[in-house]
Amino acid sequence: MEIFISTTCFGTGNTSLKAALSYLKDFDVQGLELGSTHCWEENLESEVGKMWGGQIFTHNYFPPAREDLVIDIASDDDDVRNSSISHAQICIDVASRLGANLYTIHPGFATSASLDTAGWGARQFDFKFSDSSAIKRSQRAMHMYGSLKKLISYATQRDVRLAVETQGSITSPNVSLLETIEDFNELFNEIPDGLMINFNLAHTIFAAHIHRFQLDEFVEQFRDRFAAVEISHNDGKGDQHSPLVPGSFALDWIARLKDIPIILEFRDASRYEIETSISLARIAIRAAA
Repeated sequence: MEIFISTTCFGTGNTSLKAALSYLKDFDVQGLELGSTHCWEENLESEVGKMWGGQIFTHNYFPPAREDLVIDIASDDDDVRNSSISHAQICIDVASRLGANLYTIHPGFATSASLDTAGWGARQFDFKFSDSSAIKRSQRAMHMYGSLKKLISYATQRDVRLAVETQGSITSPNVSLLETIEDFNELFNEIPDGLMINFNLAHTIFAAHIHRFQLDEFVEQFRDRFAAVEISHNDGKGDQHSPLVPGSFALDWIARLKDIPIILEFRDASRYEIETSISLARIAIRAAA
């Protein structure tokens, strides 16, 4: 099992990727996931090439746009949806040039989203949502399918695998698409080929709680489509993206999902916390061998 670290481990809010690369480059892992929490900077591609020689995955809002942008490939607003597709294509181009073989995109929202810039300096992440009465889930799902079909074709031509990240939240339930087993069944009925899953363990645990399905059933049904597993710890009340600790629920799943790359996706983690998390993950991997 290969271990990746997400660059979101560095700092809080809207951080410098160059600083994150400097912080993470010496850890003993196989890969980096270039994450969605960074500010726009010049020459990012060349900096990645200089500072990292291992494997690379890229994620949703990497590279960041020069201007603030909500990526919502399911939006009812044609301008928002089209700009999201265009930026995702830029991200796929960058992934291809960097030699990344996986780009993960978020599936979009069931209601209108805007940037929660007030929270970027704290441990809040990215968005605020309109009232749930505005949800038009089935209509937005159709927009998502159409957007994903365009992006699959685009990524395939550039030798990049496309994945969607599983969703789910205790604090903002039902605002994202692709939360339930039924959501994924409908997705793969519509798009049977060319699309993978980035299995965010915490998100899917929350979704299973909210929507009352069994996590084991989800994993059994879709495991063959897992391109990666995003791992973090939390207190069960919110998605804190915390580093791993002894006895974490995430360690059991690392052991059960052997042979699938894991991504340690934390926020504001110290060197000691990252080193400890890598060690705990390796112990879980060895136990599963």
